[in-house]
Amino acid sequence: MAWNNPNIILYHGTTTQHVASINRAVDWTKGELDEDFGQGFYTTTYLKQAEKWAHLKARNTRWKAAVFQFEIERDVLAPLDTLFFIRAQADAADYWSIIEHCRHNKGTNRGAGLYYDIVVGPVSLNTELRAVRMGYDQISFHTTRGTLLLDEHKDQIV
Repeated sequence: MAWNNPNIILYHGTTTQHVASINRAVDWTKGELDEDFGQGFYTTTYLKQAEKWAHLKARNTRWKAAVFQFEIERDVLAPLDTLFFIRAQADAADYWSIIEHCRHNKGTNRGAGLYYDIVVGPVSLNTELRAVRMGYDQISFHTTRGTLLLDEHKDQIV
């Protein structure tokens, strides 16, 4: 079977409280400061993961779960400054180092106040035990350059 460079589909789980804002524009600066890869807008390639996060966020609130889908051409993402983490075993020092840095320094993922446009990797579960959430991934966007691409390719799917 020949590779035809298919589009990548990303999902973002949220609540109906944030739907209008995201429909206006994806804003990476509204993300929490102490996330795995720093402040940003987090997506996944797994619909079930996004649905789970949306329901978790909606629990014990008056809001309902909502999921956004973004279908983007890989060539459109290619020019962005991207950092990838494939391994997250206990000895994957670079992965655990950025997690510790971003969580304790509350923000930047590149140092000196700078951000990668996108960071891709596993979802951490416990930094002390160096454990990840099996079967989960995250593709996070940390600049306006990156989130503008999301704005051009979004659909809400509840």
